[in-house]
Amino acid sequence: MDLGFILRRIPGFAEFTMARSADRMRLQKTIYLLQAFGVYVGYDYNWYMRGPYCNILAVHAFVLDNFYGHIPSGEKTRFKSSVAQERFLNFLTFLDGKDPADLEIAVLLHYQVRIRGADGAAARDAVAGKRGGFTRDMVNRMWGEMRGYGLVG
Repeated sequence: MDLGFILRRIPGFAEFTMARSADRMRLQKTIYLLQAFGVYVGYDYNWYMRGPYCNILAVHAFVLDNFYGHIPSGEKTRFKSSVAQERFLNFLTFLDGKDPADLEIAVLLHYQVRIRGADGAAARDAVAGKRGGFTRDMVNRMWGEMRGYGLVG
């Protein structure tokens, strides 16, 4: 499925634009998490200042930005694979009610555990110490949610 159609299916991306830095960051975090849910859409990430970042995704999104408003709402758009579709719907359930800080914490925790090989305590310590705005309670709450989805150990 094309990036534009995927974004149209995700709540909060109706008015998406690469002109807003908050949208660019949310895009990076959202696609990273989608792939963490087992729906690989072709983007590989490296570590950057605010966590995992994919240069190619940014390039694709800037191109997409020129015609994103012409892509129809994706409510009926589905993945060909029933497994991918089920994982995508699970991902949407996980996203429900998450704010930008939640997304950033989730991505940072996942990256620490799955990519860097940190154990749970070390990952939570690293994320809680990442920025002054992430409290231990916020990190622990997100850790519990992510464990429930099988995203971290």
